[in-house]
Amino acid sequence: MRLVSKSQYKRMPWKNGQGFTDEIAISPEGAVFPSEPFVWRLSAATVSAPNTFSQFPGCDRWLAILQGSGLSLNGKPLQSGECVRFSGEDKVACVPIAGEVTDIGLIFDRAKVEARMEFRSLDSGANVLDLVGERHYIVCARGEFSYQEMQVFEGDTIEVMGSTAIPIQTTSEAMAIVASICGTALVL
Repeated sequence: MRLVSKSQYKRMPWKNGQGFTDEIAISPEGAVFPSEPFVWRLSAATVSAPNTFSQFPGCDRWLAILQGSGLSLNGKPLQSGECVRFSGEDKVACVPIAGEVTDIGLIFDRAKVEARMEFRSLDSGANVLDLVGERHYIVCARGEFSYQEMQVFEGDTIEVMGSTAIPIQTTSEAMAIVASICGTALVL
């Protein structure tokens, strides 16, 4: 288990050059995105103007709103608290609903791994997150929480390995985005 603070994310241009993303994690570790093959990639992107998503043949994508009012994806709204999965081959036009938005995106090779993404509400006090899968990334979407000796602030991520139940402590209500990955090609 490890903490990846927001300040450690690796900034890079989108594949289509229309914006920038902050890479949180990639497999295999050290792969140069998008020029080198990858199995999966988790990142946070800021969307401040209408654009189109980069296409990733052979991959599926998960997307969730981290900050902001939401995005319109091909005319369908995606708001905070919702996650959407779509094909990397899809042509997706994206428009911020009301000002700048930061999203969390997970792109994965559907022939090598399976992935899921969901929001989890955290009540004030003690919480337990039951995690099923091989690798999990818990992004603090709102508020802050602690796990063991780590303080996790808004936008930070913790990586947890294996199916487990982890105790999370909060001083007020918080929200997390949990991305889980499993499959035979799971390397980092």
